[in-house]
Amino acid sequence: MVEEPVEEVVEEVVEEVVEVEEPAAITQAVWEDYLSLSTDMFEQTVINDKEHIWVVAFVSPTCHSCHALADEWSKLTSSRAVINRKIKFGYVDISIDSNASIMDKFCGDIKVQYTPTVLLYGEDKWAPEEYSGDYTSPSLTSETCSFCDTQGFGIGELLKEEKSKAALEAEAEKA
Repeated sequence: MVEEPVEEVVEEVVEEVVEVEEPAAITQAVWEDYLSLSTDMFEQTVINDKEHIWVVAFVSPTCHSCHALADEWSKLTSSRAVINRKIKFGYVDISIDSNASIMDKFCGDIKVQYTPTVLLYGEDKWAPEEYSGDYTSPSLTSETCSFCDTQGFGIGELLKEEKSKAALEAEAEKA
């Protein structure tokens, strides 16, 4: 049996270590279809949005439950019930040091202590609600739609807007 020289084995190990992805890259790959919210854009994107509720997942690249949530998130965001409401979705990678200020400034009284944590930002964006159900698509969809409806961003509001637009168009045609 011929043994490899120690130098060659060390080079192989070093090459494998170099190929390990950075944590932020792992999160980005798993959540790539969703809006990544950074500290710089959180206030202008979420807090200042008066037209929608926001559902924001606080995730970490080393959290296996966060990876599972990404699969359920896909089902949630494409659900017909959700599409018919004024809801937007995003995520915050808590492993990025600069995103710590999001948790300090924009989570109200809620302390994000574990991942995944999902917060629902309604009419008062400075006082989000923490989602407390399980992370399956049916549960997420039900709770999100209920929250949306109670906050005034649900189907009823969309129907009112459509009726108002139709009435305005009818008046314009008469004139």
